Amino acid sequence: MDNAAYHFGLAAECAVKHQLIAQHKVQTDHGAIWTHWPELRLQALDALHGRRAAPLRTMMQRDNYLQHWDIKMRYAATGSITTAQLERWRENADEAMGLLL
Repeated sequence: MDNAAYHFGLAAECAVKHQLIAQHKVQTDHGAIWTHWPELRLQALDALHGRRAAPLRTMMQRDNYLQHWDIKMRYAATGSITTAQLERWRENADEAMGLLL
């Protein structure tokens, strides 16, 4: 469960970064592409402009989007992730990937 929770957050990050590059023409040397959540959130919101960016911006502006997820949790002790966190991060990843369509 802990491993899955980590990978849901990572999948959400990858979906956001792909959208920044493919849909919003953010250059690959931009800080948002090379950072992780929560700094990714700040960098991405700063890079998003215009009406086309509204769905991605709205998703990331929510306070509970990827709340408490961190790249360092890859090394967290087994059993440190709750079922509620896992499900929330799964929904977050699904939402981010849904914007790819």
